[in-house]
Amino acid sequence: MGIVVPVTKIDNVEFVKKVLAIKEEALRLGRTLIDAKELVVRPLRPADLGLTTNEWTFNVSAGENTIINTRLDDKTLVVIYGIYNLSTTPVTTELIFGTTAKTVEDVYIEDMYLYDTKATLLDEPVVFQPGSSPLVKTVAKGANTAEKLGFLGFVVEPAGRRIGSS
Repeated sequence: MGIVVPVTKIDNVEFVKKVLAIKEEALRLGRTLIDAKELVVRPLRPADLGLTTNEWTFNVSAGENTIINTRLDDKTLVVIYGIYNLSTTPVTTELIFGTTAKTVEDVYIEDMYLYDTKATLLDEPVVFQPGSSPLVKTVAKGANTAEKLGFLGFVVEPAGRRIGSS
């Protein structure tokens, strides 16, 4: 099971350094996995993981829930480095990241609700390579029809898809 660090416990300068290092590593990895002349790195959006709205909101019931089950194209790399929950009464206690074939990370997050900022960083980012099928599950202690559970991350893709172009 992975380790998470509450954002409120990280110095601002260290937080920025960590996020920039993750961005650079994502770009470096993207260059080895994506065949494109120029790549860009941009923030992760809900649509990148198959959501039909541009808001991180999920319906969850008590127990295990599949909230993301999509397929990336061969030109998209997704890196998730953090989790947050903007719900008034959050019910998610655990997140399981992987594919249908295997679990790559399992993190318990209920303790992040102890802090004013309901956000946490993963000790190691979760990487979904181009062509993979991201699967994310929650474990919830109750039901919520609008769990505002979100992910901090980056997308690496060819320039010109959403930003930048040669």
